[in-house]
Amino acid sequence: MGEQQRWSWGFGVALGIALTGCQPHPEGEYEFDLAESKQCLLDASKEHPEENPLLDKLLEFEQNLRATLRIEPDGTFVDTSSGLLDGKPYTQVDKGTWVARHSRLTFKVPDKDDMICDIEGKRLRCFKPSTIKLAERYVMIRKAG
Repeated sequence: MGEQQRWSWGFGVALGIALTGCQPHPEGEYEFDLAESKQCLLDASKEHPEENPLLDKLLEFEQNLRATLRIEPDGTFVDTSSGLLDGKPYTQVDKGTWVARHSRLTFKVPDKDDMICDIEGKRLRCFKPSTIKLAERYVMIRKAG
């Protein structure tokens, strides 16, 4: 094998490994990252100042929010959140499927908008459409252990 053929073969093998090995493995348990999500909320308040009258209420909501996301290797997930909404306890559980493409996850729940999360290390930076623009972005962090 000539020098150029060896180089081409090596490059092809490396590219194949890179393309197949770059798929993320996000399986596991995540929880709501209050500090990062609060920053998302504050950043959004600059982009959508018309919604700033809701800011204090949303900050209080986030402070009381308990949310977990369990991503299973079989392509399913369970997203559970609980807290206080207008002073009343609530719990919501969503179940569906997920797919990964590079460093982006798409979560699908029947009859709901998709949730899109970008993987950044141990964090998922998520976006889910909402009528309240301030509440569209939040962050989940992988649980230790």
